[in-house]
Amino acid sequence: MFEQFYRVENSRNRATGGRGLGLTICSNIVEGHQGTISAYHSQDGGLGIQIEFPLN
Repeated sequence: MFEQFYRVENSRNRATGGRGLGLTICSNIVEGHQGTISAYHSQDGGLGIQIEFPLN
């Protein structure tokens, strides 16, 4: 989920959606600060993202 998304079907393009980089960029930023990022099923429905950073 946190890897870059690659489109294999030509009918899906930039005009119909994003590049699939959002969570990859977030993951790189979080890991660069020695944090962790994870996904979970939200009780409110949909996807939740949890990010934790060390205090030191």
